[in-house]
Amino acid sequence: MASRLSLASTALLAGLSSAVAEDSNKNNIDPYTDLSRYLIARSGQIVPIENTFTPVQASAAQIGNASTVNQLGSNNSASVNLQGLSNSSSQTQIGVGNSSVLSAAGDDNNLRSSQLGYNNSTAISVAGNNNNISNTQIGANLNYSVTQVGNGKSLSVTQTGVGAR
Repeated sequence: MASRLSLASTALLAGLSSAVAEDSNKNNIDPYTDLSRYLIARSGQIVPIENTFTPVQASAAQIGNASTVNQLGSNNSASVNLQGLSNSSSQTQIGVGNSSVLSAAGDDNNLRSSQLGYNNSTAISVAGNNNNISNTQIGANLNYSVTQVGNGKSLSVTQTGVGAR
């Protein structure tokens, strides 16, 4: 038991890592002490491996797409759907309860969403090629939604203040 606890403590101090409990009796694994199916985060949270992110292979129709999500705060939600070639998206959320949904169908589109504050909502959808769409929200309860259909369009919107809830 002591060796299992020290293994878990070592994994905890090292950050997010896989911890494998060793049992001298391989045929009788104790589910209460076997950590081989869990990841341990620096915060001490233990997460089943099946609930963690699994990398997805890009298909030939999606090569060259890139997406970045940066979040600081809590209860922020970001999702992206890029279909086509050489699309990029960037989502930055600093605050609480922000939501950002970006979607592109086509080639060479650039989508950006920046949210600073709380309870802000952004939805950007593009169908076409060579479009550049960005939204910046600074404040609270701000809502933004745009659907762009066509080629070679640029749109940049900055919202500040407090919106109605």
